[in-house]
Amino acid sequence: MKINQKFSIYDAKKMSTKVIGFLLLVSIMLLLFKPVMADMVNINKADAGALQANLEGIGPVKAKAIVNYRKKHGSFKSIDDLKKVPGVGKEIVRRNKKSLSTSRGVIKAADRKAENSNKKETGNTAKKAKNETDSKGKKSIKDNSKKAGKKLKKNKKMKQGESAKKGKADKGSKKNKANKELDKAKSKKAKKKKKLKKSKKGGKN
Repeated sequence: MKINQKFSIYDAKKMSTKVIGFLLLVSIMLLLFKPVMADMVNINKADAGALQANLEGIGPVKAKAIVNYRKKHGSFKSIDDLKKVPGVGKEIVRRNKKSLSTSRGVIKAADRKAENSNKKETGNTAKKAKNETDSKGKKSIKDNSKKAGKKLKKNKKMKQGESAKKGKADKGSKKNKANKELDKAKSKKAKKKKKLKKSKKGGKN
């Protein structure tokens, strides 16, 4: 029992060490691969809200400091001039370098929201257009199948009508033939009667 307890304690310690190691590794990876803000920010025109929303390490105090420095000293000539703002420093400029511009980019926090809204709207429009195309396609297939069905029914009726006409014609021709044969037989009978009458008359004479 004591041996089993020792083993179980050892296993638990080993397991906890592995878990702690894994969590540390994940934390390091998250720090290394922390996503950089995608939106470019115009540091000469951006308001405090835009600076705070789009730049890493910039809170409301530093954002306000950038705006105040710009008002006092004029526009930034280069991105590195941002280092001169109290509280910003080299590290923040380095981390946000890809997102900073002196001439283009986001100037208001609402710009990003509007851009996201436009993207969403574009996506919805594309989805709607696709659904409409699909429904039209389905409707077209349905209509074509209906037309094909109607055509088949029409052809069937036509064939039935033709066969019925043919049957009637055959029946009529058979009747005519029978009538002709009957007339022929009557004619022969009448001729025989005539001959008999003539022979009888000749015998009396």
